[in-house]
Amino acid sequence: MEKESEELLIKELKELRVVLTKVQEYWRKQASLRWNFYRGILYGLGFFIGSAIIATGLIYLMSHLGISGESAFGRMIQKIVENFNQH
Repeated sequence: MEKESEELLIKELKELRVVLTKVQEYWRKQASLRWNFYRGILYGLGFFIGSAIIATGLIYLMSHLGISGESAFGRMIQKIVENFNQH
């Protein structure tokens, strides 16, 4: 009888180990998903801010380099600069 109870206990401990391993994997996946979500948000925000800084710098440089309104590109840049100056 004692041997049967020991075997049963060993079997239940093995099952418990399997369940705990599955729970650990689940928590690791949840933490990974959460981290990837936050990382994606910060990456998008950084890309947006960086693009805005670069575009602003380019427009500032072009406006001070004396790009004339003779070409279509020059007129487009002048309109962008005027819009920035109005706000």
